[in-house]
Formats: sequence, C-alpha cells, structure tokens
Amino acid sequence: QLSHSDIIEKEFRKTIVRDEENPYLSNDNVIYPVILENDSYHRNYNGGGKNALVDGNFGNTDFRDPYWQGYQKNNCDVIIDIGKQDDIKKISVNFLENQGSWIFLPSTVTVAFSNDGKNFSAPEIIYEKEVTENYKTEIKSFSKLVNANARYIHFVAENIGQCPPYHKGAGAPSFIFIDEIIIE
Repeated sequence: QLSHSDIIEKEFRKTIVRDEENPYLSNDNVIYPVILENDSYHRNYNGGGKNALVDGNFGNTDFRDPYWQGYQKNNCDVIIDIGKQDDIKKISVNFLENQGSWIFLPSTVTVAFSNDGKNFSAPEIIYEKEVTENYKTEIKSFSKLVNANARYIHFVAENIGQCPPYHKGAGAPSFIFIDEIIIE
C-alpha cells in the first residue's frame, strides 16, 4: 500500500522536464539540460556530480540518499543551460530539512534568466524566509510561476551559513540539501 508521501512523490515526478528516453539532444551530442558550473557542493554529498540537480532523480527523507546534493556553508549557485531558447513557465525545487543533522532550508531561493548566459534578468524570488526551529525531517518543495523565454537559468539557494543560536551546533557550518530543479 502506498503512503500519502509516496503518491505525492510519484505524481511530482511526472512533471520532470528531462526525459531520459527522449531528451533534447543538441548538434554537439549534449543531453540538455546541463549545469555549466557547479563545484561548491560537499564532496561527501555530491548527489551524483555536476548535473545531479537536473538528472530527474529525487532524494528521500534520509540525508544519506545518494540523490541529495549538500552544500556546507556555501550557497548553491548554478547556471543551467536548457540547450535552446524556450518558454519557461514554472521553476520548482526540492530541499531536505533535517535540523537535527544540521541541514536547514535556504534563507532565499532566486532565479534569473538569460539568452546569452552573461546578461541575466533581475532575480525573481522563489522562496524567502528566516530559519525557524523545526526538528521534523521533511522534504520541502517550492515553486514559482514565471513568464520567461530564455536558454540559461541562474539559480541561487542561499545557505544560512551557520547553525542558528537555538541549535545544539550554534555557530557551526550549516548545510542545505537539494535534489532537483524542475523546469517547465
């Protein structure tokens, strides 16, 4: 019998843009989307490497799941190339919150768009909130309807940097864990 979260996860997976059976293949034999720069993740929590955030794989509530990409103290700051200029209607992203393991939600998540990969639009906020005490282990999904026509997406999830004063690790480097950026 499927649990409520299994059903939600199954339905959520249907919205993935990257279809491994029918990906967008360019003239240079690159399967899109790809992440152009992504090297600030923690080596022990690499999620599968540079393109892990757009590979269609989702993590579960265990932070040791190999699909989570973890950033200790660093922001997740990536540029995604979707391969060609196209209409973008929605951006969604999943984060793991497990404060007992020093994994917090980001303070802010933004996206910006470009056709040349250099000149980006003003950032649009997907999520912004101060950290609050929460010792439940949860996957949090955030999304934003957008109206963009672009090839490149600049995605930034800001790490709070340090565990907050209420936390047993107050002042120590904090993590953000992200498993997928969904582009529709």
